[in-house]
Amino acid sequence: MMLSIKNPKILLLVFGLFLPQTLLADTTDKAALQADFSKTALPILQQSCFACHGPKPQSTDTMKDPDLKKKADKMIAKAQKDFSMAETFPFPQSDEPKDDLKDITKTVQKGSMPPRSQKVLNLGQPLSAQDKKALLDWAARARKALD
Repeated sequence: MMLSIKNPKILLLVFGLFLPQTLLADTTDKAALQADFSKTALPILQQSCFACHGPKPQSTDTMKDPDLKKKADKMIAKAQKDFSMAETFPFPQSDEPKDDLKDITKTVQKGSMPPRSQKVLNLGQPLSAQDKKALLDWAARARKALD
């Protein structure tokens, strides 16, 4: 069955009633997603992850030990290549924000990040149990918001 609207004014009225609500809902969802990220996840990521994965990775210029500096530079370069973060979510370089959330969830659950060498290299703070829970809860809310 095909709907036929012969009067263009009715068509404009229908679009005028529903299109702004759709656009507003999308804008509101994005604003809420960003607000939740900024409040919950961003402070944790900044303290524990941005040294390697952030938009401005930590400089290793002050490291005295050349072997540690080389190791830290290599670690940061790999982190930037593998998973770059930003101060906004979805991350600007991301093709699939849901995949980023899955990766964050899996990594936090496994406890593989930050790596143990982070402390030796002085690259950010370890994640506390409270930080891990907050990131997992945020990622779950963000995945739901993106659905």
